[in-house]
Amino acid sequence: MSLSYEQGSQSSRSPVAEVAPTLRWDVRVRREGDAAVFERDDTEFRFDGVPVDILLDVINRFDGHATINEIAEDSAAPVNLALSIVERLLHYDLARDARELRVGDLDPEVFSGVCRQFFPVWKERLFSHPLWHSLGSGEASRAQFGGWLLESYHFIEGVNVRLSLAVAECSDLNVRPLFARHYSEEYDHSVFFLEALSAFGMSKERVLATKPLPSTLGVLNLMRQCARRDPVQYSVCSGFLESTGADRIRGRTFFEHLKKNYAVDAPGITQPLVNHLSLDEAYEHNSLMEAVCLRIGKLSAHRASKALEAGLLLVETLELWSTDIMRTYNRSDFLSCIGLNRYRSSHEQAVW
Repeated sequence: MSLSYEQGSQSSRSPVAEVAPTLRWDVRVRREGDAAVFERDDTEFRFDGVPVDILLDVINRFDGHATINEIAEDSAAPVNLALSIVERLLHYDLARDARELRVGDLDPEVFSGVCRQFFPVWKERLFSHPLWHSLGSGEASRAQFGGWLLESYHFIEGVNVRLSLAVAECSDLNVRPLFARHYSEEYDHSVFFLEALSAFGMSKERVLATKPLPSTLGVLNLMRQCARRDPVQYSVCSGFLESTGADRIRGRTFFEHLKKNYAVDAPGITQPLVNHLSLDEAYEHNSLMEAVCLRIGKLSAHRASKALEAGLLLVETLELWSTDIMRTYNRSDFLSCIGLNRYRSSHEQAVW
């Protein structure tokens, strides 16, 4: 679509001029030549009727507080152009008027319900990554599968540095026992991945001698940071990771594909992963987020927003983790990928 405007066609006294615009959380923007492309769900909106630098300058100032008049005053855009931009974005549901979104404190059930609406969208985004597609289809190499298994072990073992911190940093004495119980049930679950790696051909001693990728540490450090900031932030991240309902079915189907693609003659590789999923189901770990929110009570809109931001940042970090696994273990021999130079070869180090 083309976004155009006529000089003087809009007035700074227009009711729209008082809108405090903010982009929808699920909208992505990219530049293509002289146009800006907005992505939402499976739809793309192309804006090419105005200078793209001005368009991007305007939307970069959408913070939910500044009005269009204020945005125009601070940017290079005339008021009538800023009005045209915002009107089109509002019309196609790419932006919202933040004044209408401002709410008071949220009941815990309401906040949990919002999270449960976002989680499937976030999971669809994450599992659309090429790593997960290629593992499910068998296109990923055996080395990449082994690398995913090894880094998953390091992440699961990382519960001892992330969930233990969530317990220690939680100042809410009503919530701390929930984290403590969760930790007592999770601390040794890396054994399932040790069993899988052993069946894959990698001894326990060899696994324990490896170090996680920087991106694996990045995921763990993000969750540690959330634990320091707010138990609600940590519980949202944990809630996203834990399987529920359709996720469990999808998870079991994924493991069946892994068995077919990489373990048809060695079921010991994938069976521990299934056992791990079953144990988490029995513990009902998927309900931790709701339990934490109920004990905390009402949440301010600011606190709830920060928790959702933490969850989305986790998704983005997991996407980078997935890319790192594909790149690092993209070699024919899995064992050659886990030496001291496994993250970058000497040639790559020189180039960097």
